[in-house]
Amino acid sequence: MRRQFLMLLAASPFLGCSRVEKEVPTDWKSLALPGKSLELIDEKYVENYRFAEDGMAIATFGLKDGAVAGPIVYWKIEENRLVISIDPESEILQELVSPSIRGSVVTATRKSGAKAKYKFA
Repeated sequence: MRRQFLMLLAASPFLGCSRVEKEVPTDWKSLALPGKSLELIDEKYVENYRFAEDGMAIATFGLKDGAVAGPIVYWKIEENRLVISIDPESEILQELVSPSIRGSVVTATRKSGAKAKYKFA
């Protein structure tokens, strides 16, 4: 009995512990966006994208507990930049670079330099 107790005591620091996933740099092409979605993790803002094969995406923009819009947007990957626009030749709405992934969360840098975290599904 004493031996079992000592073995349990010795193992106790490892019980219930799991390996922490590290954030891993990736690229947009490796994430295979068609058929997948990005959902902004933010307390105030809504910014979601559901990507289609044809370079189009269903987007949702707005405020939580406020007005939102759901336009169809265009997306493309240029030199590891995810570029979102109203139409293929129009002004860029969103540009995300330097993606990394940890579990189901993608972190990317906006053109402004701000970091954004998205649930990736």
